[in-house]
Amino acid sequence: MKWISFATALFIILYITPLFAQVRPTYVIKGQVKDSITRKPIAEGLIVISNARSSKNLSTDKNGSFSATSQPGNMTIVISQYGYHNKYLQVLVRDSITDLGIIQLRSLSINLNEFTVKGQPVIAKVSKDTTEFNSSSFEVNENALLEELLKNLPGLEISSDGSISYNGEKIEKILIDGQEYFGSNILMALKNISADLIDKLQIITSDNQGMGVGNNIEKVKVLNLTIKESQRDKFSGNIQLGYGSSDKYIGSLTLNRFSSQKQLSIIANMDNINGIQDGKPKISSGFNKSSEIGLNYNYIINPKNNLSTNVLYSGLSGYNTSATRREFINTTPSGLSLQNNETNANTKSINIDIKHQLKMDSLNQVTQRISFKNTNRTTTNSSNYSNQFPSSSIDITGRAYNKSLSNNTSISYSNEFIHRINNSKGAFSQTINAGINNSRDKMDYLSDYKQKYDDSTVSTLLDNYNPISGRTTNISGITGLAYLFNSTLSLFGLNSISYISSIDKNQVYARDPVTQGKMSLIDSLNNDWNYKLIQNSLTMGLNVRSKKFDGSIYANWQIRQQEVLPTNSSVAEINWNYIYPRIDLTYRFKPSSTLAYSLYYDAAAISPALLITTRNFQNPLIVQSGNSALKNPIKRNMTVRFSNLNPKTLSNFSSTVMFSNTNQKIVQNTFFDSLGRQILTPINLDHSRMLSWGTTYSKPFFKRRLAINLSNNVLYANDPVSVSGILGTSESLSITPRVSINYTKKELIDIQSSFSANRTYSTYNLGTVTKNEVTSFNMNLEVTGYLPLGFIAGVKYNKVVTSGLSAGFNRSVDLLNVFLSKRLLKNKMEIKAQGFDILNNNNSFSRTFTPTYFEDTQSTVLQRFFMGSIVYYIK
Repeated sequence: MKWISFATALFIILYITPLFAQVRPTYVIKGQVKDSITRKPIAEGLIVISNARSSKNLSTDKNGSFSATSQPGNMTIVISQYGYHNKYLQVLVRDSITDLGIIQLRSLSINLNEFTVKGQPVIAKVSKDTTEFNSSSFEVNENALLEELLKNLPGLEISSDGSISYNGEKIEKILIDGQEYFGSNILMALKNISADLIDKLQIITSDNQGMGVGNNIEKVKVLNLTIKESQRDKFSGNIQLGYGSSDKYIGSLTLNRFSSQKQLSIIANMDNINGIQDGKPKISSGFNKSSEIGLNYNYIINPKNNLSTNVLYSGLSGYNTSATRREFINTTPSGLSLQNNETNANTKSINIDIKHQLKMDSLNQVTQRISFKNTNRTTTNSSNYSNQFPSSSIDITGRAYNKSLSNNTSISYSNEFIHRINNSKGAFSQTINAGINNSRDKMDYLSDYKQKYDDSTVSTLLDNYNPISGRTTNISGITGLAYLFNSTLSLFGLNSISYISSIDKNQVYARDPVTQGKMSLIDSLNNDWNYKLIQNSLTMGLNVRSKKFDGSIYANWQIRQQEVLPTNSSVAEINWNYIYPRIDLTYRFKPSSTLAYSLYYDAAAISPALLITTRNFQNPLIVQSGNSALKNPIKRNMTVRFSNLNPKTLSNFSSTVMFSNTNQKIVQNTFFDSLGRQILTPINLDHSRMLSWGTTYSKPFFKRRLAINLSNNVLYANDPVSVSGILGTSESLSITPRVSINYTKKELIDIQSSFSANRTYSTYNLGTVTKNEVTSFNMNLEVTGYLPLGFIAGVKYNKVVTSGLSAGFNRSVDLLNVFLSKRLLKNKMEIKAQGFDILNNNNSFSRTFTPTYFEDTQSTVLQRFFMGSIVYYIK
């Protein structure tokens, strides 16, 4: 217990004691710091009060105010904040209170390229690192969610999985007034925040504390949403209940309250309609029941302490069936595989994340975060399959049943300390990360199959039990240093040391076919191993920032040691030492028009499972062998990006070209043995290339009620392949044009229409050339009309046409959804009747194309149902 007493004493010394330390003031200097243009207070500004004998540092509070005791006489006061010009004052202190009044700081970004439409607020502002939109400039219907508002932003795209990007760059997280909303769960924000709450939408390029200090050197994009002053300190959200045919149901609760000091969000939902919202399923295949309960709480305790907490529980149980047709190519023997699967899965998980930020003074800051995650999953799968190899007179038929129980628990802790030096001209950071992950899996596998060779037949029965346990621990230390020599040139350095250790214990037991209970250990299938990775990375670089040009060049030196110690084979060890550069250049023709170039390298560690042979007892027809001679793949990436936004008209154009080249890429050499088993061996091959080009253009008309969006994405890939020891190449070309036309007249009519196509060409050259071409068209039309007496009617039609698949898999899917609703209680309540898949034609098809086979799959999907629901909006 001694260490507990010591920790308690240390906590009191570091955190509690300073609260009681007071100095009796003799003279006081106070003032308030504001932005010279916006007149908004500048929080956390650094104030340095000094004379020839002493110096004192402090920071402004959330209102931009400061107050400090002083000595009488002449004092020099320096006021600074990142992104602003420093302010120097000479003050004579002779009264008990010296009030400096309002002190204005001038932004470093003088030309914000702001435009104002006559009689209307600013539509958009653009500076070096921030693009800001005014939400009032876009029309959205009453009770619309954040997702509907974001669709109006030029250059911003929302994918079906909820991820969002701006001008081709991924947005990593959504913030509310600078605070995290359920961590980095973007989908949670899209579906649970009302558009009516939002004042400004700011797309920010973050460079780690504004000085390149942090865990890495990469800039990231975040979307910050500011809340309207009129909506602060008010509860908002909705409650929904619905029931329909075939016992379909939905229930949800969303409750948000945002203030300048506290943010509270509570969400809860459950349904058995695949998470459908507005006719769009969150889960695309199978029949699924989902539940979710979450709490997000941010509390600015005082100017120095900030606490953030989010807890999320989710449950998902699903049933799915699928039919698969796989045709083997480029192999000897060639053949055909047919398989039918039935799967039941039940998953429960809980995530807890707690973050505390302490600003000890204007120079020192500590951020601590602890995260906990637990996932339990139960899966049962049964299948019937038939593999036919006519050229070798091999015919394999069988059935399999697999049940697995898995539990995975992880805990992680991070501590980041930042110290600003020399009046914030420099910064030093130290980050410690530690984590542990425990996994427990139990699998039962029953397989009964027959192998026919000419006139002979061999029957095999496998009834195995497979417990797997694993533990992974990791710890890393990251030290960063940045120093700003002047407004143009800065130096950056980063050193990272990390250690990972894993223990994996995999045992296989055979059940006695007579007693059905007694189990015996199968030594030949045991697969126990230990793994460790030690890595040291050193990065040094220079940053140049000016009005027109930003540039960064870094040198990275990485030393890595990997070691796998399996029980049944020799040690596999890989040592790696490599130096590579990173270059980032940005030229601004004007703040809203930029051209950027990046060159960087990826050098990922090799999975330990590829270094040693791992026996697949669940599928005896697949054998995965290891290769201890593998080398680390090195991927070189180059990106050129141009973007141009007209802040006055909101017309936006962006184009991104990306090229990557990978040497020593790890690919699987595949061949079939005389028993029809598939043997996989990882090897290194050079000259893997990828080229992509994406272009988007959007322009609004008629006071931004009508928006036309055009985009086209082209992806070309050329990869080395190896089948049965024969080296070859694979080529694929995918072209995806898309056009959407959207018109919104608030509370009158809303029309959303889009058309997209995709054509994919794939070729494998392994002595003989194998080609594959798949084409799909996707047409979508959504019309919502706002009728008299508070009625709303909507029709949503989606048509998907696919060609190029195997016979029986090429089908046209017509999806028609309709709804009719009535508003009550001054639009606070809405009663809705809706029908999903009225034509009962919903289907799901997919194709997988590899060097050794192409595979078509049809999966179960949710089809026609009707539902009535009631929604109450909390305003």
